[in-house]
Amino acid sequence: MQTRWKIANKVFDFVNAHLFHDESNLAPIHDNPTLYSENRKRALDFVLSELSAMENGCTPMLFVFGDLNFRLDSRSFLNRLTESTNPHSVEQEQMGSLADGLQAQNGNLQVAAHPSENLRRTVSAIEFRRDSDSDDSQNSCVLRIEKKKFDYFNHKKLLDDWKSYRDDDKEAESFKSMFEMNINFPPTYPWSEDPENSETLMKTRAPAWCDRVLMNKAAFSFVKDGEPAYKSFGMETCTGDHKPVMLAFNI
Repeated sequence: MQTRWKIANKVFDFVNAHLFHDESNLAPIHDNPTLYSENRKRALDFVLSELSAMENGCTPMLFVFGDLNFRLDSRSFLNRLTESTNPHSVEQEQMGSLADGLQAQNGNLQVAAHPSENLRRTVSAIEFRRDSDSDDSQNSCVLRIEKKKFDYFNHKKLLDDWKSYRDDDKEAESFKSMFEMNINFPPTYPWSEDPENSETLMKTRAPAWCDRVLMNKAAFSFVKDGEPAYKSFGMETCTGDHKPVMLAFNI
């Protein structure tokens, strides 16, 4: 959604965007670390290109804001969290497609004689465990990651120490024409949706600064001179799994 405003003879474009989320926690680790971030980059690059084509000689101050779904760099973040641990894949057997178990004989399809041959093993979880002489994987597990689970052994510490992994938030850097004020607030996602427990992170995803306000160079230069305040709010209130972010400045 785009709106254009003219204030004090200056043109402002405000564009709300909602980019692709990470469908699985496992895919960036097990398959392709940039699988989802590349999709987001293509989408936002398209939006920026379309906006540029609409300028018609006018270069407005551009603000792109919303749930951009930016995530932490999985490699650097996991290395930070799982130092002195070893990864262990947890596999499960699943049935393949029906076609996998069919064989052609004399032009007719028949079910394979051994259905067990149609089983395939898939990684259902990855556990990062400390070295231990015992077989108690539960007590030695520092982090367990599933498709939609991110279970760190000390989730309160994960939230309290958010400044320690700010450097792992790198996705915005891939948009060279866009700028952002310094972030000095906790991750905006994924917060508990339980009104009685809204000040904690859910164990569904890794923490991330999904909700952002990006600006083009003209807007960034203007905002810097306007005593800006860039912050999230609603930390003591249940606002869903995201916390709102605001950018305030003087005109």
